[in-house]
Amino acid sequence: MVSRRFRNVFQTALALLLICPAAAWAQAPVNLALSATAVSSSDWNADFAAAKAFDGDMNTRWNAADQDRDGSWLGCTWATAQTFNKVVIRQAFDRITLFHLQVMDAATGDWKDAATSPDPVNPTGAANPVFSFVFKPALSTKGVRIFIDTTKNTSISIFEMEAYSVPMGTLTGTVKDESGKGIAGAAVAAGTFTGTTKDDGTYSMDVDAGTYTVTASQASSYRSRTQRNVAVTANQSTTLNFTLSALAPNLAKDATIVSSTDYSGDYDAAKANDGNLATRWNSAGGDTDGAFLELDWTKAVTFNKVTVREFDDRIREYALQTWNSSKSDWADIYHATVPATSGDQLFTKVFPQPVTADKLRLLVVKATNLPSIYEFQVSSVQTGTLEGKVTDYATSKGLSGASIVLEGVGTVATSGADGSFSAIVEPDQYAASASMDGYLTSPSTILDVTAGKSTSYAASLAAVGENLAKKATASDSYDNGTNVADLVIDGDMTTSWQTDAADPANTKNQWVALTWPSDTAFRMVSLRGFIGVIQKCQLETQDSAGNWKMIPDTLFNAEFTGSSKVFLFAAPITTKAVRFFIQYTNSDTNVPGLSEFEVYNPPIITVTPPPTVVLGDVNGDGKLGITDVVLALRIVAGIVTATPANTAAGDIDKSGAITITDVVKMLRAVAGIAPLG
Repeated sequence: MVSRRFRNVFQTALALLLICPAAAWAQAPVNLALSATAVSSSDWNADFAAAKAFDGDMNTRWNAADQDRDGSWLGCTWATAQTFNKVVIRQAFDRITLFHLQVMDAATGDWKDAATSPDPVNPTGAANPVFSFVFKPALSTKGVRIFIDTTKNTSISIFEMEAYSVPMGTLTGTVKDESGKGIAGAAVAAGTFTGTTKDDGTYSMDVDAGTYTVTASQASSYRSRTQRNVAVTANQSTTLNFTLSALAPNLAKDATIVSSTDYSGDYDAAKANDGNLATRWNSAGGDTDGAFLELDWTKAVTFNKVTVREFDDRIREYALQTWNSSKSDWADIYHATVPATSGDQLFTKVFPQPVTADKLRLLVVKATNLPSIYEFQVSSVQTGTLEGKVTDYATSKGLSGASIVLEGVGTVATSGADGSFSAIVEPDQYAASASMDGYLTSPSTILDVTAGKSTSYAASLAAVGENLAKKATASDSYDNGTNVADLVIDGDMTTSWQTDAADPANTKNQWVALTWPSDTAFRMVSLRGFIGVIQKCQLETQDSAGNWKMIPDTLFNAEFTGSSKVFLFAAPITTKAVRFFIQYTNSDTNVPGLSEFEVYNPPIITVTPPPTVVLGDVNGDGKLGITDVVLALRIVAGIVTATPANTAAGDIDKSGAITITDVVKMLRAVAGIAPLG
């Protein structure tokens, strides 16, 4: 006999199912801007024309002419009115300070304002900001454009401008500090969407229906927090709250800062402890190895954390030093080598014991270019321990010299002779990985580090093997007679292949290739040391008829990948020849080149995945059905006690338990009314 409570719960769930409006099934969004005609105030040249921002290719971009800055604009028009509820603008570089989004008036053909830029315009400090606008009700117009009111005194560049009509949901919540008080002005980011909290810490933003990684941050005062796999359902509101921990005071702001040299008044030492990530110190020409920044306090301070935020990827070795007054000399308290990567770098050192000093110096031991630092920060923080071991995938032996990297923090430890390591870090949730020259970087692992406790982390790295490029013959489309093709396989990063600067034609459709005597299999290509500002480029292989064909998913823009680019393919590629093909650079006078062209065939690592939890599969038979709904109802009614496996599958809204809300969602999914999650 069915209990009265079970019957009441089932009737409630069925009633909610029937009265809720049916949700539209999500469809692949169509970018309406791809069918439009591009228009702009000006173009840099044909390679950076307005149409490049409406081609669906993130490796191309529009750029306004050099002197077309404040008042420049980019847009598109259609022959007939289009209806859309979302516009996305993907900016190259962080150059816009104020803009308006405008649509074309159907009656007059004039442009009228539809939205204005967020305030602040780039709340997350992204290097290439993305602006997403949602319109309720949807817009119907024959044209849309971005009008740039003010810039950072340079011409604007945009990768893509997009328009969509898509199902939307709402992400809402509150960002609080540890005392429970709302934080005003915190940035909340979900995909391309960003919002800013109000004075009471609340936020609300419309986003595409889907699953997101959501981050709340306020870089100047609080540590950011991230929540993953956040589901947003069309026409519904999802609540997501954050509690942020306050950053420890930056003691460097109280110090007098001096440097070995300054590049200019705009890049002097004071820019490295002003708390502003938009400014930076840069040493003067010739001041590379041995350059330094020095913090001097009027009295000794105690700290256990030092953070260095570096511009570009220039420092290869550095030391942190304190002043030894008894010897009238500097003494190392930390020394580190830095592997070459790309882009801005972050160096973080948390000491196991507090350091007390009245002077602290960052000494650049080795650098590939003039060192440049956004901020040199010092603080005293809570700590936890991260420890573990890095091993070789093939032999299971420990690897010495592997770097342990935490996303948002940088390298925190280097493995010892037996592969083991230990690092003192701030308590937080981290994405951890391990890397080492000659090995593939390990996949990221999410770790929670707790104050005063130890967290274990183990990584297994696969060796990339021999550089197969050494067995190939190098050739090129053109070179200047000195920087010849053979230099990309000489193992020397100080030499390079380059085309000829004397001929402007040599900036486009240039290539350097590797050819083997017989078919060769490889799974990894490393392009190191790009020369010139290379824009659109790709990897190609040669078929048996001698035709070159692009390797899928290798089209990229080298300007935005840093000094190097690595491709790792899921399966080996077999060919007699591979080449790096450059479509064009940023100008007709900027010739391209490459220092090293490396090819490897590392093993495929097989990892046994954890058991897959099928959402809604409460009874564990591998699928969602009415029997799962009935079991979930019995759990809600108290007839059956939920097991951890039941809860993992049936807790759809991640509340910690199976509730009537979860049952309704499951029932609607079984009935075909709405997708689950």
